[in-house]
Amino acid sequence: MKNKLKDLRNKLNLTQDEVGKIMGVKREIVSFYESGTRNISVTNLQKLLNFIGIHLEDFKNGNFERKIQVAYRKDNISDQDFEQVVWLNKFVMNLSSVKKINKEKEV
Repeated sequence: MKNKLKDLRNKLNLTQDEVGKIMGVKREIVSFYESGTRNISVTNLQKLLNFIGIHLEDFKNGNFERKIQVAYRKDNISDQDFEQVVWLNKFVMNLSSVKKINKEKEV
């Protein structure tokens, strides 16, 4: 899991500080996750994946293709707006999953 987290962060050109902000932890904690010194909690991993727009199963399989993308100015976003971006991404991903399930049932 540790290498996948670093691979994902590098693919998206995110710093450890930015990933920490997404998860609500300090940069050092992200470093610990990446080095394997600490195990990442499912909650923190899910926060990151919801923000980025990747399903957990895809992440586990090494598929870092984003399901959704939201554009915003990260240097000028309040914590409250940031939380809304995360919520919106999670909502859209869940909606997408429900639509996929419904299509599969129709077949």
